[in-house]
Amino acid sequence: MGGADIIARKGRLLLIVSVAVVTLLFVSISLWMLRPIPDAGSSGTMFANDSGQSHGGFEWAGEYDVSLESYFHGPRTLTVSLRIGLGDQVQIHSVDLQSWEGGYDDLTLVSDHWTMVLERNANGSGSNDYVAEWSPSGIGEGIGQVRPSWFGLPDTYYLRIELEAIGVY
Repeated sequence: MGGADIIARKGRLLLIVSVAVVTLLFVSISLWMLRPIPDAGSSGTMFANDSGQSHGGFEWAGEYDVSLESYFHGPRTLTVSLRIGLGDQVQIHSVDLQSWEGGYDDLTLVSDHWTMVLERNANGSGSNDYVAEWSPSGIGEGIGQVRPSWFGLPDTYYLRIELEAIGVY
């Protein structure tokens, strides 16, 4: 076997390795560029307890992180995840939304099963938050339109959701 054969083999091996590396790089970049990227969204909190009112008398309470994401020509999702609480009683942690509409006064989220309405700055704090609140007594704590059952909780529970004004990415 001469020196020319060894050089030819090394050249073919180098060509094969080069083509494999370039192909892998091309596929990796293509997949990265095709990943879903949120084009709008919001975040906030959800508080729930079993007392039916915003304060006192509960055996269970939980605070949740809430995220709202929309993907260009893709899904819109409302997701809740336990931040702190006496166990996680929420049964529905993610909801696919058909649409959402945000105006100055309110934010409307539409799923297959319900329509949630959050009112802007309903708490009078001067913030830009959207707020919805449910209390089975309905005395002084009903803001917007939301029900605990939409998250798998009994409608005898108290529930409050606050979302920041929607941002476009």
